[in-house]
Amino acid sequence: MLAPMSRLAALFLILSTLWSPGARADWSEGLDARLPLATLVRPELQSQTPAQLRSYRALLLRRLLLDEGAVAVSAPRDLHDAVLLATVSALLRGAAGETAADRLDAVRAAYVVHAAGAALAERPRLRAAVDGLSATTGAERTRRLFGALAESARQLEAVGRAWFPDALHRSLADGAGSAELHQLRGLWLEREGRLPEATDALLAAVDLRPTVPAMVDLYRLLVSTGRQDEARTLARALVPRAPGVAGALEAMTVAAGDRAMTKVYEDPRNAPTLEERIAQALRYRRQGLLASALATLEAIEREAPDDPRTRTLAAELWLGAERFGRLAALFEAAEAEGPLSRRLTEARIAATVTARLDRARGGPGHALADRDVSADLARLRALAAAEGPEARARVEQTAREIELVMALAARPLDPRAVQKAIAGLDGAGAGGACGAGAGASGDGPERPGADPAAGAGEGRCPRSGLEGARLVAAAWLVLGRPERAMGALAERAAGLGRYESAALTELLAGLELHQGAKDADRGLIARARDRLEREAPPDATGLAALRDYHALVADRMAAWLREPRGADAPGKEDADALAALMPLVDRLDPTVAMEREAARGAAVAAGALLAWRGDREHAIAALQVARRLGGADALGWLLAGQVAVIGGDAAGATAAFDEALAAAPGKRLAFVIHKWAALAANRSGDAEAMKGHLREMLGLWGDARAAESVAGDRPMALPMGEVGIAVRLEPGAPLQVAVELAPLVVLLPDFPHDRAEIRSVVGSSAAPATGGAAGSGRP
Repeated sequence: MLAPMSRLAALFLILSTLWSPGARADWSEGLDARLPLATLVRPELQSQTPAQLRSYRALLLRRLLLDEGAVAVSAPRDLHDAVLLATVSALLRGAAGETAADRLDAVRAAYVVHAAGAALAERPRLRAAVDGLSATTGAERTRRLFGALAESARQLEAVGRAWFPDALHRSLADGAGSAELHQLRGLWLEREGRLPEATDALLAAVDLRPTVPAMVDLYRLLVSTGRQDEARTLARALVPRAPGVAGALEAMTVAAGDRAMTKVYEDPRNAPTLEERIAQALRYRRQGLLASALATLEAIEREAPDDPRTRTLAAELWLGAERFGRLAALFEAAEAEGPLSRRLTEARIAATVTARLDRARGGPGHALADRDVSADLARLRALAAAEGPEARARVEQTAREIELVMALAARPLDPRAVQKAIAGLDGAGAGGACGAGAGASGDGPERPGADPAAGAGEGRCPRSGLEGARLVAAAWLVLGRPERAMGALAERAAGLGRYESAALTELLAGLELHQGAKDADRGLIARARDRLEREAPPDATGLAALRDYHALVADRMAAWLREPRGADAPGKEDADALAALMPLVDRLDPTVAMEREAARGAAVAAGALLAWRGDREHAIAALQVARRLGGADALGWLLAGQVAVIGGDAAGATAAFDEALAAAPGKRLAFVIHKWAALAANRSGDAEAMKGHLREMLGLWGDARAAESVAGDRPMALPMGEVGIAVRLEPGAPLQVAVELAPLVVLLPDFPHDRAEIRSVVGSSAAPATGGAAGSGRP
């Protein structure tokens, strides 16, 4: 098989597109000068027909344009496809037999081309990936292709800027005036910085088709343009309909305020004070503009190098950038002048733990990773003791969490040290380290709308309930003891407030289903289903939607495990499940990790059930929603490949599965990706690539716990989720251990396989080595 980068180079030459002399019109003029890649691929396009061109444009749009105007551009391959889309669209401009549908596709294409160019301009990592392509090969022709791609990608935004208005007016002349056209126009205008016009366009789109994503886009523009009253009115109508967007709306309001204050700060007539410079550096950080934040810090350091606030800001920003060398020098210089302040002590603890975690995950690490945090934790405890019992309790809890994280980050991992740290944290959670009633001051609801009484008077350390339980469960999972993780969650959920108890119950049910799917354990699945029935969460939170997702998945898994995996057809229960899935998306909050993953899972499951029913177009639409909700992770690339396979785009599927394999976190998911990649290779006629993927499947079979034979195309239950642990020091907030633990079962599209038949195809009964293609099996 070709390596991903080699395959990318090859795909420049494998183009199933066409060119027609009659298509030379306005868009073709000057195209070669703007997009050098068009010159290189034009000879491959000349023998085709307009019908073939239209088909290829549809495939490219399906790869790149998701629902509601979202565009999937995250890698050089996507920019390559955007350049091809521009080339094909230019050749089709004015082609004979053009229809209203063709003109609408031209609008979509111009929109995608513009969005792809804007993505390149806004994302430094994407620019670096594109510019670095030429260094990956020694072949002159390939370097020329990569150079042409880089130059073409830099021109995409200008091409889209020139083409979109023309395409839009041509389509509007057909009398379309659809919600989609208004929405695409609004988002295009937003990228161009024409916010008032963009807002009016989205208002028109929402009037015609008030979808939740369109209303969220409109809210963002309303708060950005200062139309706060209209934004509040829209939110009052939107949140009851889609409670899951509340967190996103709040984040947009904060971001709009940051942008407004940034505009004032950047006014050349402004002479900011030191306090205003510090505040702006933190705004840049919140907006993800780390380079601007660091540049502002450099100006502050020149103005006030010895100010304690300068050192604190530097520590917080350099932590975000993981500049461990500068941090170490800063701590050393500050300590030479006397004991570190509380904030710098917290910063050195965070830097040490972050460096240790980075090294444990295979990163280069840093000398800071070798530090012992005991002395810093002791100083932090001493400082907190002088502040009163509440501060002492909070710091004690955090210190014990830090000690557990340090044990988890040790290499080699010492299970006894981890278990000792777990016991220490459990002791704190039982109240022994905090004193009676400590929880009343800080162990409250974690998000708006939670039970106001949650956590009051629990007699636990602040944060020792929900977050402490997540950390303990994560530690047991890292040790490979899921049963202990489930036991810890069940034990801790019993003593918490209403909201926190419900949150842990949902996490526990998700973990039971996750393990039940992994082991095909009917007992665990039944236990999770009973728990969900018995302990219903408060209706006012997204936990109710999460509970509905878990219950739906548990029901489908239980029903399917009772039946042999054959060529059965979907029944009424499957139809009922399908009807309930997509509404869950709007009820789940994308700012909460578990709910975000469940929302994506609901859309994936809907796509899987639709594909099983033979409804390909609606299946693709549902999977595109899932792609919009997710990111460029292994599951996201797998979904992109599945969309391509279902839509008949074997080349696009192959490229997506290559990306998915490069990002696959475990062997079970890698097995699924290889299975789909083999299907794509088979459909494209690449027998050797197909056999290569089948060999990888054989090598992964046992670790993936795959069935010997699958006779039908019923959806498969795939356990997903990883353990994520970090130490955060956000401006204005105390040192905090953050745990991301979102075990989930996703119902994925599937198709038949048979292990014996696969062995016969590859010509061997022995399972060859996988060569590490599956990635790490560690949680």
